[in-house]
Amino acid sequence: MPPPAGSVTPPPGAAPPAALPPGRAAGVTTIDTGRRARRAEEARQAPTPEASPPRLNPRQRNRLAAGKSRRKRTQAVQQLEADERAEGGRRAALAALAEDLELEAARLRRLLTEHTDCRCATIRAYFDIRRRLGLEDGPGEVAVREDPPRHDAGG
Repeated sequence: MPPPAGSVTPPPGAAPPAALPPGRAAGVTTIDTGRRARRAEEARQAPTPEASPPRLNPRQRNRLAAGKSRRKRTQAVQQLEADERAEGGRRAALAALAEDLELEAARLRRLLTEHTDCRCATIRAYFDIRRRLGLEDGPGEVAVREDPPRHDAGG
């Protein structure tokens, strides 16, 4: 006679199924998270009452917690101050770099103004843009002539 529909038959020659604990259906598996094993291990490793320190009263626990909180806050303030000093140094370095770049840009603009009489398209475009934007000539710069004379520099 064939087995009823939906049942699982063991393969021929397989060992008989082990007895299931009450409340478990045949063929249903559960995922063991190991909670029982962890609890048993913790219970084995738990210190004996003689080895554990005596429990502190609420006032002592509060005093310890307040001290810990103050230490933590002090460390946070010290870390913020250290970060502020580091950022101050970084800010000073960036300000010095910006100043150097401004000086370099001014030097390059002076070099360009030495070629105001040149017919180079790139230099002419630069001066045209400055004129359109209404940028004044800075210190040490020469105003651009409207109709520069031609020279033989090959510019």
